[in-house]
Amino acid sequence: MPEVLVEARDLVVRFRQSAGLKKSIIRPVNAVSFTIDRGEILGIVGESGSGKTTLGRTLVGMVQAARGSLQLEGRDVTRLRGKGLSQHWSQVQMIFQDVYNSLNPVYTIEQQLLFPIQRHRSPEALDADQELDRLLRMTGLTPVGTVRQKRPHELSGGQRQRVAAVRALACRPELLIADEPVSMLDVSLRAEVLQLLLKLREELGLTLVYITHDLPTAVYICDRILVMYGGRIVEISGARDVVNKAEHPYTQRLAASATFESAPAASASYGGDHMKSVLLESHRGCPYVLQCPLSMDICRKEAPVFTHVGPNHDVACHAVANARQEEQAL
Repeated sequence: MPEVLVEARDLVVRFRQSAGLKKSIIRPVNAVSFTIDRGEILGIVGESGSGKTTLGRTLVGMVQAARGSLQLEGRDVTRLRGKGLSQHWSQVQMIFQDVYNSLNPVYTIEQQLLFPIQRHRSPEALDADQELDRLLRMTGLTPVGTVRQKRPHELSGGQRQRVAAVRALACRPELLIADEPVSMLDVSLRAEVLQLLLKLREELGLTLVYITHDLPTAVYICDRILVMYGGRIVEISGARDVVNKAEHPYTQRLAASATFESAPAASASYGGDHMKSVLLESHRGCPYVLQCPLSMDICRKEAPVFTHVGPNHDVACHAVANARQEEQAL
């Protein structure tokens, strides 16, 4: 049996927002439950506003859940502060989407990477300079001496993404969260970065969370995929099943819009004003009800629960649940 590294139960994240004199509360993460097995790559897929990045930031501790629980190796890490949060960051790290702005343009790569290595390494670890050289070589940032003295603007987009990976790996985390790591790269560089993530999983035994709106790259790299819409998980399955056996109407729409290639390009996104309304705390029912061709009265009143439709495959859809009940009754 796989070892569970992370377990989330009914996570809810609430934000207050204002539009003029009007104030409201939104839930970008709403009653979300899932597990992450040690050593796997879990994809979180969804369009802009679906809640995937907020969920990633909740996992790393940058955002705190209003309700629910989050466990890492059986320890509750839902609402960490101070020293506890600092210790959590030594185990969970994040690669941000906008890598250029997450690096300091004033300092050299050496200056920016030595600090986290020195801060987090144990007394018996390698010398900080040796450790930095090792990580640079592992991520393909060579010649090491030249790269160390450069500043972020002197590197290509792919090189900056690798620097971000080295910074995240400096404290030797168990869980690495990559938020849209290839969305700002040229097509020619995307497969290169994806191969790097696979290499890091293989050589370091990392567990990875890969956040993206791009379904083809998720299928390419992930073991399982969690599909989000309107702050909720609508489908969880093996990576290939998201395309070949998609059950939820939203997942089917994503799969139909995607173009699959050996070095995949980005797929379409469906962001719009309807997403704002379904994120409101006052919203009831299925988050996809305004867009769904299969919507029924119950979809407007009650949020669907998961229906098990196959091995490691669960769908939150009233129509799918009704179809399964009818099949079982025959």
